[in-house]
Amino acid sequence: MSLLFYLCVFYIEYFYVFYYYLLTILFKYGYNNCIILLLEVNIKKFILLLFALYSLFFVIGSVVAPLAAHYKFYELSAKLTSLFMFSCHQRPDRTFWLAGYPVALCCRCLGFYSGVFISATVSICEKFKIVLKYFVLIFLFSLADILLNFLLNINTGNYIRFLAGFALGISFVIVVSSLFEIKRRFKNEG
Repeated sequence: MSLLFYLCVFYIEYFYVFYYYLLTILFKYGYNNCIILLLEVNIKKFILLLFALYSLFFVIGSVVAPLAAHYKFYELSAKLTSLFMFSCHQRPDRTFWLAGYPVALCCRCLGFYSGVFISATVSICEKFKIVLKYFVLIFLFSLADILLNFLLNINTGNYIRFLAGFALGISFVIVVSSLFEIKRRFKNEG
């Protein structure tokens, strides 16, 4: 069976669990209360869970690829590497090396997916609150790294690229979480 098949089955199982949970709430609390509860809490957590799982797949898959090549599972390594080639440039000089082989994602992409996974997981537990000025600082750090690399052709190094990607991943989750908070505020005012 292909890796894509297992990934599809994995997501179908999570959708099944989500709909089972939805039907349980529907029968327990009634239709109107179910919709209100679903829109305010569960959709946000469900979307963050999907982002966390999706990012975890990228992080684990990109790290497993060089380890598979090291242990002579070349077919698995090639499939994982080719799976990520549409989401990342995979330049070997801009990736971390593990066991003598390049990780299947560049440092910035690996940092981004790691940042999304960690911040989405923490946000699901509702322990992730950030002040706007910190968000601006995180975003400006990432923006400065990207501008230095692309506009001025200054090599900032792989560790800085990873941290900039990590900061972008955190920023992404902050923006997604903020969209739900804005919707809740408008609903309470109206």
